[in-house]
Amino acid sequence: MENAKTHSDVHYFMYFPGNYRWSAGFLSMLSCSTWGGADIGEVDRIGQILKAAPKQTDEAWFDACVKGAQETHAHGAEDEQVPLADAQALFDACGSKVKTLRVFTPEEGGAQHCMRDYAVLDVAEMWNWFEDKLVRN
Repeated sequence: MENAKTHSDVHYFMYFPGNYRWSAGFLSMLSCSTWGGADIGEVDRIGQILKAAPKQTDEAWFDACVKGAQETHAHGAEDEQVPLADAQALFDACGSKVKTLRVFTPEEGGAQHCMRDYAVLDVAEMWNWFEDKLVRN
C-alpha cells in the first residue's frame, strides 16, 4: 500500500504534537461543543491563536482563550444567574472592536442561563456571526 501511513505519521487528536497538555486541553474544549459549552468555531479560533504562539506556555494558552472569548457574547433575557447588567459590563470590558452582544428573548428561545431552553439557537447565531465577520469581511 503505497499511500498508507505508518502509526507514527498519524496525529489524529494530537493538535500540538509534543505537548500533551495543550492537545488534551484542546480536545476537552472541542468535546464541550456537544452540550453547548463551546462552539467549534470559537475553539478553532483559539486553536489558530495557539498555533501561532511563539512558545507553548500557560500564559499563551490563557491569552488565546481570553482573546477568543472577547469577540462574541450571548445572553438570555431571563438569565436568573447572571443579570443583564453584568453581561453588558462584561461585553463593554472586552477589548475587541469586533464584538456583538446578542440578548435572546423568551419568545424566540434561548432566554435562560446558558440558553438551556434552546441552546441550538445560540449555536446557529454564533455560526452566522462567524460567517458575517470572518467569511464575508
